[in-house]
Amino acid sequence: MRSGLRRGARAGWCWCGLLLAASALAAEPAGTAATGPANLLQAINDALLSSPLLQSAQAEFDAAKQFEPEAKARLYPQLSLFGSADWVRDGVEGDYYGIVSIDRSDTYERFIYGATLRQSVYNGQLWSNLDQAGQRLARARAEAERKREGVMLGVCDAYFAVLAAGDRRRIAGAKLESFRQQARQVEGRSIAGLALDAELKSAQAGVDLAQAALLEAESQVEAAHALLETYTGRRYVLLLPLPAKVTLASPKPADQDSWVQRAREGNLSVAVREREVDIAKLELQRLRRSRWPQLDLVGSAYEIDNGGGISGERDESDQRIGLAATLPLYSGGRVSAEIERGLQQQKRAEAEVELARRQAEREAKLAWLNTSSGARRIQALQKAVAAAIAAEDANRAGYEVGTRTNAEVLDAVEQRYEAETNLSGARYKLLVDSLHLKSAAGALLNADLAQVNRLLRAEPAGTIP
Repeated sequence: MRSGLRRGARAGWCWCGLLLAASALAAEPAGTAATGPANLLQAINDALLSSPLLQSAQAEFDAAKQFEPEAKARLYPQLSLFGSADWVRDGVEGDYYGIVSIDRSDTYERFIYGATLRQSVYNGQLWSNLDQAGQRLARARAEAERKREGVMLGVCDAYFAVLAAGDRRRIAGAKLESFRQQARQVEGRSIAGLALDAELKSAQAGVDLAQAALLEAESQVEAAHALLETYTGRRYVLLLPLPAKVTLASPKPADQDSWVQRAREGNLSVAVREREVDIAKLELQRLRRSRWPQLDLVGSAYEIDNGGGISGERDESDQRIGLAATLPLYSGGRVSAEIERGLQQQKRAEAEVELARRQAEREAKLAWLNTSSGARRIQALQKAVAAAIAAEDANRAGYEVGTRTNAEVLDAVEQRYEAETNLSGARYKLLVDSLHLKSAAGALLNADLAQVNRLLRAEPAGTIP
């Protein structure tokens, strides 16, 4: 548990380093369009500087810093002044302090002023409050770190979603051009009487479908870019792409159990829930200590300026200091009910931390399965793309000599570009899954993001409308 706090502190310094390293790239204010190619670190930096979610988390953390001063203040002397000014009318009829048959009344002014001092000598609840303050601050720190990491992962997801959508648009454009080329060839053969009308219509249908697919891909680019803009608060004209020849590897160690164990111990959501368990335990301790005796040092000094009245005009003063002890005996069952409520809240917190551990395990297992098979899937898709290109060339050559039909050519073109689309998506997915795996295990650091950023090259992926 304490190691989790130390890990969180180290991670905090890493994120500070990320901000410092990337801040030089952010030359324009948030909300404007960036004019130069943006890389992943710049997008993350923009999000960290402008995210309302992180601003809220930072405010919550800053507020949590005041829990400890508040708790300590209750252990210090409590000094207060008081005073009152009254217009009084007194009247008495009958016997008064041995005077028989008195009938007297008076109207006068009375002023009272003074000071009180109370210093806790022993109060178990106050010490529980102080312990709670430290845990509340630790929870706020872990929660802020969790939200910060969530924003950074969201930027990574959105960044590579933009690149993937751009690839789909590029591939859809190439596919449309291939279908148009085939349609022109079929049209020429039809004019020469070598192709049936059905083949011409089939080729034109392929062109129309490819045109529709291109329009859909353009919409996906815009949607992906809008998601990235939601995180960063700015619109990028250019993004640095992931070159096709970059070799991607699965995270190490290549052992699922290691990642799952890390997730149980280091996941940030688990860390937040663990702090909540500590807070709930201390709250139950505080409620139980409300049954304990309390001892306070109490002092007061006051002055009364009495302008008249039954006892006559006088000035009166009083100064005293002493100890006051209290021991609760019966409160109608309120304390017992509060203790039971605190016990159930502790059980709820313990159940939620176990739920968070299981969720972290599930996320780690899923990310591990995706990354462990991702590299092999990319290799298989690379072979599939090469085979599909060869098949397309063979079918086109066969169509020219009459051994292949137009439908076979169109099918080969479709398979080629589907394989290219799948390969493009698999490359981005492996990168994203690797980052999510490290996040689930509580091991996502600045170095991991910088390493991914180094894979991006200076050639922009293209203009994003």
